[in-house]
Amino acid sequence: SHVLAYAFDGLAVDKRLLLSQIAAFNDPVDYDTIALFNPYFDVAAFDTALTELEDRGLLEWDRNADTYDLHPVVRGYSFDQLEDRAGTYGRIADYFGQKPKDRYETAESLDDLRVSLLVYRALVGAGRLDAAAKFYRGSFARALFFQLNTYTTMLELLAPLFPRGDLEALPNITDKSDQSYIINNLGLALYAVGKSNAARREFTHKLELNLIAGETYGLSAGLANYARTLLDLNLLSLYDRACTLRRALAVSIGDKNEILDTDRSLLEIAIV
Repeated sequence: SHVLAYAFDGLAVDKRLLLSQIAAFNDPVDYDTIALFNPYFDVAAFDTALTELEDRGLLEWDRNADTYDLHPVVRGYSFDQLEDRAGTYGRIADYFGQKPKDRYETAESLDDLRVSLLVYRALVGAGRLDAAAKFYRGSFARALFFQLNTYTTMLELLAPLFPRGDLEALPNITDKSDQSYIINNLGLALYAVGKSNAARREFTHKLELNLIAGETYGLSAGLANYARTLLDLNLLSLYDRACTLRRALAVSIGDKNEILDTDRSLLEIAIV
């Protein structure tokens, strides 16, 4: 820290700000991306600034990939010096939000979701949690869960939506439908990594929100997920009760597929 502080003190204000803004990216970025924070009127001055940062050992340039990156220690220190974090992340979110969307249906790794991850994390960093939740919801979430099975990444992405990262509280999201969706996704990720008790807590919150809103479909899905955690915890009598309630709901709304699914579940528990 002492060495980095000395190095920072030797930089002009504009170069310190530029380095701190580059530190807001978690991954290597190309020239066009960091040019988003170009504080100069001409390209030559910007290129000179990048060269100076590289010569001082603060900025790393991968010549083969033509990308720029920071050593983790340099990144951490530089980011700590960044004052307008919301503004910086807002510019990143707006910039990448205009880029072509990732092809969710053909994604094979997180690298294929690079733009989406950048936009989502930038929205969170800018404090735009409602926008982050809406961006996460749908194709992006399905790709993370069903296609890539990146459960730990889901937990890492969703935690900042909760007050101080407290997963036992409700997320800081205004829209109740988005709130329910985020809670359900968090529960699915927790269940997938073997934290059934924690997942049960999240599904309980979801059921409460669905009951208040009168969302029958969400209530049915919530009961199904809640029941899975009970079975995993070997709480068989409660599992039977949850399945019975789910079947009654399916009958009331005339959902034949749900009726058949719950009948199978009740049969299995009866055999046990």
